[in-house]
Amino acid sequence: MMEGAIGWKEGWKERNEEGRRSRYRKQKERTRKEADVFRALKEHRHVVRMLAEGGTEKGEEQEKENRDDGEGDGEDAPGKRKTRTQEGRGTYWIDLERMDACLIDIVMDCNLEDRVRYGRQLASGLTHMHRMGFRHNDVKLDNVLIDLRTRTAKLCDLEHASSLDARMLCGTLSYMAPELFLGDSGEEVDSWSLGVCLFCLFHLFLPFERADGKDSTFLTCCLEEKEKRREEKRGL
Repeated sequence: MMEGAIGWKEGWKERNEEGRRSRYRKQKERTRKEADVFRALKEHRHVVRMLAEGGTEKGEEQEKENRDDGEGDGEDAPGKRKTRTQEGRGTYWIDLERMDACLIDIVMDCNLEDRVRYGRQLASGLTHMHRMGFRHNDVKLDNVLIDLRTRTAKLCDLEHASSLDARMLCGTLSYMAPELFLGDSGEEVDSWSLGVCLFCLFHLFLPFERADGKDSTFLTCCLEEKEKRREEKRGL
């Protein structure tokens, strides 16, 4: 009985370790992919700049230097270095420019002029991404960073970015577009999320609780979009 219990425990440890390795590999690959997108986008005044990138291969060691100047602590502070690492298995990181705050954290304190300014700047950054052939896939107020001194908004968190024609279901439920659930994808997915952001900027609440059939308003939007497409097909 004891031997069986020990064997089960060892097997569980092995599966758990394999699961951790798999998650790490995926995280590391997402960081590499995000760095690729930053490089392809080049620099735009309303997209956060990548200052540096680097990493080590399995077995190598590298000193980790997370910047900690100004407000915010830990890896989630605006502009922090994003590091995907696991001891003995190498690392990959990107270093982003330091910003002061997330738009979601200061929106209640913004005056009308600033809300208009930040909305236009967000649209400008998103338009640049689309012109360069990329879709953000997770546009939300949490992913807009603000330089309070210059009152400048910049898009960040390109971890889920893809080509415009990529078919993928991702994002934050309250911001997701009906097209994602109708099997389509394109820059209109980001445009919908931008619209939700603008609604939040001026009304200070989300238009939908979540993007699914449980929210009657969102369901109505989906049905209207579906009917619109049927009519377009009939016209063809």
